[in-house]
Amino acid sequence: MLATTAAPDVVTAVLDALVVLDVLEPREGDLLVATETWRPFCTPDGRVLLRDALGLGEARARLLRHALSGRGWTSDEQDLVAVARGVTWNPGTDLAVHLRRRAAQNVPEIAAALDGGGRYLELGCGVGGALLALVRAFPSTTAVGVELAPELAALATRTATELGLADRVRIVVGDAGDFHDADGFDVCFWSQFFFPADSRAGALAAALAALRPGGVLVAPAPDVRLPHAGPYDDEARDNATERVLWATWRVPALTPDELVAEAVAAGFTSVRLASGAHVTTLVARAPA
Repeated sequence: MLATTAAPDVVTAVLDALVVLDVLEPREGDLLVATETWRPFCTPDGRVLLRDALGLGEARARLLRHALSGRGWTSDEQDLVAVARGVTWNPGTDLAVHLRRRAAQNVPEIAAALDGGGRYLELGCGVGGALLALVRAFPSTTAVGVELAPELAALATRTATELGLADRVRIVVGDAGDFHDADGFDVCFWSQFFFPADSRAGALAAALAALRPGGVLVAPAPDVRLPHAGPYDDEARDNATERVLWATWRVPALTPDELVAEAVAAGFTSVRLASGAHVTTLVARAPA
């Protein structure tokens, strides 16, 4: 339930607009409920909360408005948190746990390592949504998340405590390229689309050093290429928007094949692309 001090006619106008925009639909009497498309965002069991989805949209709009101003990425804490929350999982839900386990099982060597009590490292963990959902999905796994922004790391740590995972998850504040852990990891996830060009080689070197011999590196590898002529589908529109944002953050919009070449140049072996239901993933091995 949303409390508001707005005038009744303003509330009515907003509700009417949400009906026209297919966010709400009328039911018996004066009842309005979320449409099927929006219903998952309006329940605590949804993959992303409505608050976070709307916050992401607002932050992206502000960033796009400033894209040609030279300001680029804003250091405003509110926008930083909004983007981090809006692009990640809601780790307290069974849905997030199920989807995270299914995504890991798409790469059998990852699921096998984590089911066997392997150590998991995430470089660029943000607020920890995906990391914490994965730790819940694999109860014998322990994990370390590395995050440059203290605000995001603090939220990840707090969420881990709230979910009862503080004994299995450690969040480190710092540059991924400076990370070192002598005990080694079996799997490393690299959130590569948040790493500017000048930070990527250092992050890959840290990942290679952190992985045990034969350990697995995994990273999202979306195909960001755009067709030269329309008509454009929803995926092309999303890619176009993402490319603007990546450019303002100085993150190179690499194709999957270019990402493979980057991993090979960093010293990884057996580099391949694994196709999942919604995203292509880079999978590579640390030399045995």
